[in-house]
Amino acid sequence: MAWTFLPMIQQVKTHQERLITMSKAIRLALGLIVKNEAEDLPKCLASFLPEVDFVYILDTGSTDDTIQIARRLIGEYDPFVPHVVEQFLGANDDQGRIMDFSLARNTCTKGIEGLNGTELACDYIVFVDADDILTTPGIKAALMVQPADYYSINYRMNPTFDFLSYKIWKTERKGRFTARVHETLCVDWTKKVVNLDLEFLHHWSVIPGQESSTERNMRILKAEIYPPLRSLFYWANENVDAKNYPEAIKWYLEYIRRAKEGEPCWQIEFHHCYWRAARWLQSLGRSTEAIALCKELLAKDSSWSEAWCELAYIAKVYGDIPLMREYCLAALKNKYTRRLFSEEDKYGTTPAWLLAQEANK
Repeated sequence: MAWTFLPMIQQVKTHQERLITMSKAIRLALGLIVKNEAEDLPKCLASFLPEVDFVYILDTGSTDDTIQIARRLIGEYDPFVPHVVEQFLGANDDQGRIMDFSLARNTCTKGIEGLNGTELACDYIVFVDADDILTTPGIKAALMVQPADYYSINYRMNPTFDFLSYKIWKTERKGRFTARVHETLCVDWTKKVVNLDLEFLHHWSVIPGQESSTERNMRILKAEIYPPLRSLFYWANENVDAKNYPEAIKWYLEYIRRAKEGEPCWQIEFHHCYWRAARWLQSLGRSTEAIALCKELLAKDSSWSEAWCELAYIAKVYGDIPLMREYCLAALKNKYTRRLFSEEDKYGTTPAWLLAQEANK
């Protein structure tokens, strides 16, 4: 009798069916804040609605048909999907411009938590932006396979750049966002945290007649009298996006100064400030300062190939090829680990390219 894969196939099929059945027992709520998202919201909801059991949309002052479109799309998908679509203006200034994204997000999450004790209560919350699209379906099945309190997903910004972003958590953990802009979920690291192999695709939307995301973010950050370190980091980044490099350097260095004086900070963010400041210092011809920053960072943690590559660039500019090779080889020794905005090419292709350029001369 010929041996077949039939029993194995049946076993896999049974396991898949079990996962699907179990995942139906999990209730997942979708939360998002919106403003003038009539164009992006349909694609977002089309990808996430099949995954969730409840939808809570908080509008922060749309002047287009966002609210009506949200209600229509949910009704067209399934008129029986429980949902709340309402307006919240409490995070805006007197001109109707948002000033605190965390306040809006936290108001939304509290609304979902308010379902606890009712038949609509949800076990988990997934929080997204209106210009996010789920490219890898199966959130609830993934939660069943890897039970945890907080989850990160791959947040893809373009074909070559993504990073881990914490978007899903157990409702009972009462997850809260912090920072007025570039808001982030406060993860309780004493609980179980899992990185899911799921991807959300994000794209930057430009709405005619409305301030750009960079203009908006800089306006919000500038309004803070004594910004926390996280706001300093993103204020510097926004200045990079605006090509205002001297101002960016100023705030990266301010972050470093305050962190070294003992102000609580996120270590990875702290280290980013070193090599980012060095990059723009070098571009402005301030190589001595850039070298000092890179060496200070590498004395703390030599695993940052971004800093080794900045040193290699500077050595190449000054014609010190042996030193450039030394720095490139140091960069190649490190294994790439995804850390916030770390750059994978600095751990392989960039130092290899620099070495190949000199070898071919």
